[in-house]
Amino acid sequence: MTQYTPLNQNPKTVLFINPNAPFPDLHHCAVERLTAVKNLMACLSTADLKDPDEKHLAHVAQAACLLLQDSCDVLEVMEVRLDKFGD
Repeated sequence: MTQYTPLNQNPKTVLFINPNAPFPDLHHCAVERLTAVKNLMACLSTADLKDPDEKHLAHVAQAACLLLQDSCDVLEVMEVRLDKFGD
């Protein structure tokens, strides 16, 4: 049975990564999340924020943080597998 890797978001996580998933699938997962964060930041950088609602900005920041953490977790799984190839 595959030992799944928990996402680092929450100590009681229910979301896991299959560390044995094909590399293209892991890469696609990470890239999707990184692209979503990039697009969120692009929206913020071009938005007219003369009087931003702090609550809305906090929600965007939280979403970006979750997506970035997911991406980092997937990339870490990929790095572990790549390190095994180098041994």
